[in-house]
Amino acid sequence: MNYDNKVDKMRLRDYVSLLPTTISSEMKVLDIGCGKGSMIKFLKKKDRCEVWGLDIKRPESTEWVESLKKDNIYFIFYDLTLTKRSYLPFKDECFDLIIFTEVLEHLIMPHPPYNLFKELKRILKNNGVLLLSTPNIAELAKRIRLLFGRHSVPRLQSETEFYAGHYGEYTLEELTYVMSRVGFNIDRVMFKNYATDNYFRGNNLIKLLYNFILKLYSRFKTTIMIVAKEG
Repeated sequence: MNYDNKVDKMRLRDYVSLLPTTISSEMKVLDIGCGKGSMIKFLKKKDRCEVWGLDIKRPESTEWVESLKKDNIYFIFYDLTLTKRSYLPFKDECFDLIIFTEVLEHLIMPHPPYNLFKELKRILKNNGVLLLSTPNIAELAKRIRLLFGRHSVPRLQSETEFYAGHYGEYTLEELTYVMSRVGFNIDRVMFKNYATDNYFRGNNLIKLLYNFILKLYSRFKTTIMIVAKEG
């Protein structure tokens, strides 16, 4: 994931706050869907740990990869959607920390995504940590779309080969159920809101009402964040 605008920088701040407090130089970190690698560059500079990035190949990738290599970051081109088993190209118990933020919703795979989470657990070391972030399909704006007969997850038709839309979103209960079934221990859960002004189209009254409702019902916020441990 890239962090090029105000909202994404807010996300980065929140992700960092959820990371383990002790990340040593001996630890090994994987960022799935790393984009330009802002998160792993931060960890490399701060903690000098071994960091890996994994992402699909796109037109702008060459420049990103060269930048990551200059920072001594390992990178692999890999498309999780190309295989029904969602196999990850790493040995068992490889990583101390896996960062998996704003990627799950973009993947084409069988639902529920048991195989993917089995793979994430497989490549985590004993007591390793998974940081997951994904849109909340039960957020307030999506409920309103459904109320008016619109799809809760817009699927725009694209003429280009690369489609960056959402194929699948989940509730907190669905995610924690699948993760628990494959052996993860849920350590921490947060709902965060990253609604931008275009949600409200300049209507301050709607914005005030929206924020008031979110104070009452945090489960209506836009994003689910989960910290889980292997074993």
